[in-house]
Amino acid sequence: MRLEKTDLTKLSVAPTGWSRHPNGGGLVEDTATAAPTAFVGPDAQVSEEAQVYGDAQILDSARISGSAWISGSARVSGRAKVSGEVWVNEKSQISDGAHICGDTVIFGSARVSGSARVSGAAIYGSARVYGSAEVSDGASVFGAAQVFEMARVSGSSQVRGEAQVRGQAWVLDSADVSGDTEIRN
Repeated sequence: MRLEKTDLTKLSVAPTGWSRHPNGGGLVEDTATAAPTAFVGPDAQVSEEAQVYGDAQILDSARISGSAWISGSARVSGRAKVSGEVWVNEKSQISDGAHICGDTVIFGSARVSGSARVSGAAIYGSARVYGSAEVSDGASVFGAAQVFEMARVSGSSQVRGEAQVRGQAWVLDSADVSGDTEIRN
């Protein structure tokens, strides 16, 4: 019987090519790195060339893969998936069923949650992306800005300050949404 990577945490002994992390008991593939100071919970996985350092926490059934780098006091929890060329640092939080991929940076105290998807973008400061929102293709969300519900931000656009993009609104093609502006549809 062939087990998929997502099924590996059910085994009491780590399968060949994997080990149990000493701080939390989660699975770490031999090609990945998880520092002893980090916490990898019993149902979490760190695979491929992913790296987890500092006091970072990988909790619940979160999955870290590709060449993702999680460090500082960052926390990835729930069913969140972080894959590809992703850097999550400082006090950032990725939770619920969020999916972070591509060439993405998330830092500061930024939060991505719900079923939000971030790909090839930057989320930082105290920015929040949540609900079913998507941020992609070189876009940036920073300051105390929020992108939520089913909103989309892409194409090198910026959402900053205390701006909100919500509902089914789309911000595209190098747009700059700032101040206390609210865009909704």
